[in-house]
Amino acid sequence: MKLLQWWMRLVGTFYLFHAGLLLPFGTGPGKASPAIPFEQQHPQRAEDWQFLFALEVGILGVVLLYAAARPRENIILVWLVVIQAAIRGVLGMLYFMGRGAPVYFYGVLLLAYLLVAVWGVDFARRTMREPV
Repeated sequence: MKLLQWWMRLVGTFYLFHAGLLLPFGTGPGKASPAIPFEQQHPQRAEDWQFLFALEVGILGVVLLYAAARPRENIILVWLVVIQAAIRGVLGMLYFMGRGAPVYFYGVLLLAYLLVAVWGVDFARRTMREPV
């Protein structure tokens, strides 16, 4: 159970760090500009999405850190993070790299999400096998 507890703490911290990197500090307001047709405001809409995504990742990090106090009772959260890391993390980074994103940066993120998923499965299974 200690391994899963440390995994939750480490992944929660990673998610908070990732959220901090995603927050678009100082890039301007995300409101629609009346002078530009809405369809042509892609950069602002992308910034709005990025901000909301950063909040989602940050909240997940905070909840992981809180739930680490009782990992066995919060095992469903571990499975949520594992599935999210496998789909949004690994497949998402492969998608970005396939669209021309820099491999050196997104490859590191892909590896991080792969480790989150694989170790999460391993530690969750070990914890579930331990006697109560």
